[in-house]
Amino acid sequence: MHSEAVEYRAGGIVVRYQTGGPEYLLVTSNSCKSRWIVPAGHIETGESAVAAAVREVMEEAGVAAKVLDDMGSIEYLWNRQQQTVRIDTRLFLMEYLHTAVESPEGRQVRFFNIRQLKTLEMWDETRRFLQTIHPRVLARG
Repeated sequence: MHSEAVEYRAGGIVVRYQTGGPEYLLVTSNSCKSRWIVPAGHIETGESAVAAAVREVMEEAGVAAKVLDDMGSIEYLWNRQQQTVRIDTRLFLMEYLHTAVESPEGRQVRFFNIRQLKTLEMWDETRRFLQTIHPRVLARG
């Protein structure tokens, strides 16, 4: 039985509360410019998952955000250089504070409400995760 490599990542589900309800911050993927993703990336050596999530939100979206809660992990398999890698991403709910830098990595950066998420080009796992946590996000607002 072969074991797959595991890559640990962290990211932020950044929310701002508007009159119509919460909106979620997404960025476009570097590998597919039409796909929307949650800002996330590698946890550096010696870095906590929380610190990595805050850093990735700033690097990918240019947004300062405050961590509110640990929302759990999302896992999926990825094929990289003829090897299957299990990606385990810890996601933290964050409150939007302000935009510090406009699109620092050249990505599109936008907020979407829960209805808009239904029609966006995004990974099914991400869409399901956001829909699953939405009631918890509503309760905080």
